[in-house]
Amino acid sequence: MRKRLLGASLLTLASATALAQRVTAPVEIGTCTFSGKGDLLDSWGKRYLSLGTDASESAQLRKEIVATLSPPPCLLNFQRPHFIVFSIPGAAQKDQPRTLVRLVVWGTDDPVYLTNLRGIDELREVFVTPERSRAPNDVLNSIYTSTPVEDPRGAELAAALKQLGPTLFTQLGPTLEAARVGAPLGMTTYRVSVRRVVIPYARAKIGVKSQLFAEVTTGSTKPVASAEATYDNAAPNHVGFSLIGAGIIRVAGARRAKIDSGTIIENSFDGAASIIAMNIHPWSYDPTELPISAGERWRLFLGIVATPELGIAVGGGWAPFRNLSVNAGYAWLRVKTTKGGETIGVSPPEGDTNPLRHGAARAFVFGVGYKFS
Repeated sequence: MRKRLLGASLLTLASATALAQRVTAPVEIGTCTFSGKGDLLDSWGKRYLSLGTDASESAQLRKEIVATLSPPPCLLNFQRPHFIVFSIPGAAQKDQPRTLVRLVVWGTDDPVYLTNLRGIDELREVFVTPERSRAPNDVLNSIYTSTPVEDPRGAELAAALKQLGPTLFTQLGPTLEAARVGAPLGMTTYRVSVRRVVIPYARAKIGVKSQLFAEVTTGSTKPVASAEATYDNAAPNHVGFSLIGAGIIRVAGARRAKIDSGTIIENSFDGAASIIAMNIHPWSYDPTELPISAGERWRLFLGIVATPELGIAVGGGWAPFRNLSVNAGYAWLRVKTTKGGETIGVSPPEGDTNPLRHGAARAFVFGVGYKFS
């Protein structure tokens, strides 16, 4: 039975390889057993499926799972994400009598319904199932696919510039055997198998397909449960790009000038500036998180002033919405101004064909930023 399952899984793996980017062999970590109430997995599953986005209930469920799997003999360390996989009784269907449950346990504050894996390079798949003393144990086969995705910050920068115009891998989980131990009266022994899954891309869409085979039904290669899930794998951001349209509030430094009908006149700013800004977020944020986090709302910016004159600008901002922010800062602008000894409002000396020079004007800017993504 086990050979047939492995053969079928390898055929699936081979066909997936043609479409995937990379393939890696599974690495066996180990197994353990623990004693728990007979309805433990059923309780975990029902609570998880009814969570919604309840952070407090998620935290309580996570705490119970960590308390069960961290002490000896399992000693799981949840410093990296662990996919906890188990089955519970499902709808009364002949082909799928059980439901596979997959939840994420990682860190101290992360919900068990986490969907962004934050640029990880590997994870653990932890399969928990009741230990059988007189029959073969269940087998979980999983295939992971990793599809690279573009860094959205490149698209943000390109979109901001455009607005200014001319100015598989796949992995098959191994079948692991745990030592058989007896459980106290009224308790059930659970077998835990742990597998390492290597993630080849720091920014990717991760897909996982799992099938559960109950080997007690010897001779059948039909799964009793199956499940699919998709996760984002993008490291938390600290940098983004946007286009800021700002008003020039106050100008100091060199006076902007031009020649008009042979006279040097002041060329005052029209009150508007366009800034291509690099936003620097002191606190990291997940760009897929809803609602927008405080780390994404607050930012500093460093930008290139494109109009009305070339320059640089620095400042800070706050975003009430994901793609819209309010910004204030200070700008240095490269302007044409009068040379020493010459004044605005008079004609330049006869024979002086270039009465202006470049200087630096300074200005406060205040405006709205938009991220095109």
